[in-house]
Amino acid sequence: MTQSSLVFWYSVANGAYLVGVIIAAVGSLGLYFLGNRVSKAKDDELRRFQTESAIQITAAKEGTAKALKEAADANKAAEGLRLDAERERLARLQLEARLAPRILTPQQQTAIVALLKPLGRFRAQILLHSDVTEVSRLSRDIASTLTRVGWDVAEARPSGGAIVEGVGILVSNKADDSVKKAAGQLATELTRNGVGAKLETMFLEDLPIPAIIGARVPNPQIAILIGTK
Repeated sequence: MTQSSLVFWYSVANGAYLVGVIIAAVGSLGLYFLGNRVSKAKDDELRRFQTESAIQITAAKEGTAKALKEAADANKAAEGLRLDAERERLARLQLEARLAPRILTPQQQTAIVALLKPLGRFRAQILLHSDVTEVSRLSRDIASTLTRVGWDVAEARPSGGAIVEGVGILVSNKADDSVKKAAGQLATELTRNGVGAKLETMFLEDLPIPAIIGARVPNPQIAILIGTK
């Protein structure tokens, strides 16, 4: 091979090398830009996903808050209805209690007798401060019960005096403790059995029994005043 041929092929080889280098550079540059485009696309997709997720999470939170508020409002409304129903029930029971006659059933009378009998025998004056049938019947029930206990009992109506409501049981503050205990027990048992009674201590030597129409117990230790409900 001549020297000129060697020079020619050397030149060709150098040219091919340069072409290869250029092609490699172009390929690398292409891969670089392609990689950047892929990375940017991924970043864009990630940002889109994050944005959509944030919107969905916000919507879910708002939906949850709305649902919780609606549930709270519903519970509040239900509680209001329950309270209204309970108030109506209590009002109805109170009305029924006011309208129902006060009585002592035979079973109740027997129970009261058993509790009062061990406390002793006393003198009691029953004063009816109303002429309605319900008051008269209750007076008979109480008188019958106390008679079975062994007390000396009489029923009468005051010829005048103050208006009395409910049942009042009076004792003198100077009465023996046994009298006060019996009067207190009687008030407790009448209340326990639905009649209701209030014990009052009078700061007098003797109980102020007014002029009456009916039977009188001499020197009563306990006065039982019965008025309307």
